[in-house]
Amino acid sequence: MGFSPLLPLHGWACLAGAAVLAPAWAATLSLDVSVVPQADAGVQVQMRGTAEEPVLVWSGTSQAPPYRVALLWEASQVALGRPLPQVPAGGAGPLQAMTLSDTAQGARLELQVDKDVMPRLRRAAGGWVLQLDAVASAAPRAPPAPAPVQPAAARPAPAPPAPAPPMPAREQIVALARPAAVPPPDRRAETLLVDVQVNGNALPDVVRVERLADGRVILPAAAWKTARLRPAGEAVVVSDSDGPGYALDAATGLNYRIDRSRLQLVIEAQPAAFDGTSISVSGTDRDLPNKASPGVYLNYDVAMVAGEGGNSRGGLVEAVAFNHWGALVTGSAFSSSGAGGLRQVRTETYARKDWPGSMESLVVGDAVGSAGAWSRPVRFGGVRYARDFALAPGYITTPMPAINGSAALPSTVDVLVNNQRQSSTSVPSGPFSLTNVPLVNGAGELNVVVRDLRGVETVVSQSYYTSPALLAPGLSDFSFEAGALRHNFGTESNDYGPLFAAGTYRWGLGTRTTVGARAELQGARQAVGADATTLLGTYAVAHGAFAVSHSEAGSGAHWLAGAERVTPGGGASVLWEHSTDGYRAFGAGERELRPRDRLQVGGGMRLNDTFTAGLNYTRQTSWNAERVSLAGASLGVRLPGNSSLSLYAGRELAAGSWSAGVNLVVPLEGNRIIAASTTRQVDGSITTAVQATQATPAGPGWGWDVRASDTPTQRARAQATVNTNHAQLSAEVNAGKGSNAVRLSANGSTGWLEGQAFAARRIDQGAFAVVQVGDLEGVPVSRSNQVVATTDSRGRALVTGLLPYQKNQLTVNAEELPLDAQIDGVREEVVPYARSGMRVEFPVRRSRNVLVTLRRPDGTPVPAGTQVVLMPGGQQFVVATRGEVYLMNVQAENRLQVRFAGGGCEIPLAVDAALPAESHLGPLVCGGTP
Repeated sequence: MGFSPLLPLHGWACLAGAAVLAPAWAATLSLDVSVVPQADAGVQVQMRGTAEEPVLVWSGTSQAPPYRVALLWEASQVALGRPLPQVPAGGAGPLQAMTLSDTAQGARLELQVDKDVMPRLRRAAGGWVLQLDAVASAAPRAPPAPAPVQPAAARPAPAPPAPAPPMPAREQIVALARPAAVPPPDRRAETLLVDVQVNGNALPDVVRVERLADGRVILPAAAWKTARLRPAGEAVVVSDSDGPGYALDAATGLNYRIDRSRLQLVIEAQPAAFDGTSISVSGTDRDLPNKASPGVYLNYDVAMVAGEGGNSRGGLVEAVAFNHWGALVTGSAFSSSGAGGLRQVRTETYARKDWPGSMESLVVGDAVGSAGAWSRPVRFGGVRYARDFALAPGYITTPMPAINGSAALPSTVDVLVNNQRQSSTSVPSGPFSLTNVPLVNGAGELNVVVRDLRGVETVVSQSYYTSPALLAPGLSDFSFEAGALRHNFGTESNDYGPLFAAGTYRWGLGTRTTVGARAELQGARQAVGADATTLLGTYAVAHGAFAVSHSEAGSGAHWLAGAERVTPGGGASVLWEHSTDGYRAFGAGERELRPRDRLQVGGGMRLNDTFTAGLNYTRQTSWNAERVSLAGASLGVRLPGNSSLSLYAGRELAAGSWSAGVNLVVPLEGNRIIAASTTRQVDGSITTAVQATQATPAGPGWGWDVRASDTPTQRARAQATVNTNHAQLSAEVNAGKGSNAVRLSANGSTGWLEGQAFAARRIDQGAFAVVQVGDLEGVPVSRSNQVVATTDSRGRALVTGLLPYQKNQLTVNAEELPLDAQIDGVREEVVPYARSGMRVEFPVRRSRNVLVTLRRPDGTPVPAGTQVVLMPGGQQFVVATRGEVYLMNVQAENRLQVRFAGGGCEIPLAVDAALPAESHLGPLVCGGTP
């Protein structure tokens, strides 16, 4: 039998509580006892004359026999109606002797047995029956001499009660069940402290369980939660101290048994009996950006051309000021040619504020509006408030299928998308649901492999279809704009037209459908429409829209319908649109083409590992133009060595003109590519060209491009581009009939951040960081493990190209740092705002170290092993031979505390900053007392 020291403690606690709380001799019981041997080597002890339930106390087998089983009537005396029966020589089954005594706890009937038994107490007519069934492994033992028992009538008056003899070390108290016909004074019939095992996994702590009078076993609520089992039925409170619990019998998919020999509650649960688990595979946590430091920068891209056609210059500039509130941007384009003066045009001016947490942005000034499903975007000056999912890269906006399964044991779940492993995660026992599984857009197959602790695998497969045109259930996308339409962008600075207000709102109606609406309001035109996108099973996605407009031209309608299917092996789409004569598009000019019907059909597929093919067809009729029909085909061929060959052909069906081309691309080592092409234009001319390119690196370095063709105006062209830490410079030469020219250009950024001016390659619309690596010059700085800058003489480097609103990893290579550098970290992660900058300081500094020679006043070296304390800082060093001590991280002014047997001193130590990082100073004389 198993052994748990908690069980006897629990039994003693019950007896102690009864002794303290029960009134002395509250009742006198009349009792007749008889012994009935059983055919199966057991015995029954029958007790009649009392309805009060005794407490059953029994000992285990941790000691040598005889063992003891006792019945205790708490706070009661017993008056025997007749003497206790004599146990026959050799015993009655396992029973060898009986004694009855009055103790401090109450009347106690004790039975001695020579075998380990399993006692069972049950209610019988007029009393109680104690069944003693021998455990087969117990060894018999000769019975001891029976103790005489006097009848209650012959006993003298009771003396003051003496304490009961101590119980054996493993004595347990078990209160067994009563029949439901007798109303019990206590709902508990049995109390057990047991180890609980669920599907072979043990709970961490011993659990107290209760068996009720009706046979139900109550497991505490805390144990249900720890085991992750799902309780059923109403909560049961056995006592105030035990708290609520739930009956194991009421739970579905659950079987249990109590193993008394091991003091265990063994539960076998089906997966449905456990609480479900939901796990996000790709994660939903987002990193909010670091606070932007205030600063300004200027993007520039300027060029100068000198050639046979004359000289010209021009460029684009854009100024950006930023802080934690957002960014203010203004841009300008300028050009001049020949004898003409310099012409300047403002491009756009706006202020932008982003809220990455809610994925919303506000733009005041020049902006580009949304299009919805049936309209089109326009440039305007005004206000735009919109959802911007780009503020949370990696945020899953489309509905993703949930993978549901179950596991009887803790298991590992591998997720495979189109036979490519995407993730692996651990799940506990019970039902589970995997959400936010990263899937490839379009149709595919999802396989889930569940592998439990025994190595048993279960594979679940399901088809899926996802589309970026759908929104996850409850997710919304919106854009609200108001202002004045802008005309002639890039050629006029302030050409604004009529006022307008527009709004678009889309909402994920469910996992399969997304609906939207849009309204456009102008003085001379109004339009409103709705759209819907839905999945067609797991085969395709369909969308449709309908809109009406009213303008000076009258009223009109526009509708569209389409479907798209994308698979790993290819895809196809079809789109049909129709507009009535009175319909006017948003921002349309008076002479603009007004489509009537448009049909677009296209598709492509992978024929095998070598060939891919595609077809497309477009037909458009207009209210104010001729019909146009175009058809095209393409073929791609994969060649050895990662080379590729592509062919295409197109034809305008009405005019009969056609074009075609062949392209060959051969990649070489060192980021070099050779390409050749032949093209036939619609006018019948054929052009052949050969080109070789070496890509310009992301960091400092250079690249080049040369091209030769039979085009008269471009027989030969060559270009070289150089990236420096401060700009990108380019030179280009073209040779051809009447077009010999040289072009020089430069682009980059210059600005100011936290009191420091800088110049760098073009920042553009991303983000940047001013990196400080101590005062170390020439240290390479990497972005995403790619060197993008090196530090200058002050240890600074400007890193451009940071991705806004997501983690960017900046690193320095410790092997590139000098030996005297003290390194506390070589990696930093930053999350910047768009069009902003921040300062990143690596905990790297130069350590000034000196070798100092110490002498005593008589000229002899300070003894080896002498302790030297460098102040300030309190670093401790040890003197080596010849009185030399190597000191690290010294400052300009220091003090040395020197201690050795029989003497010591305190010496000032000044270190000139002009000295090398590794210097030898001394000898210094150590005299006096420290």
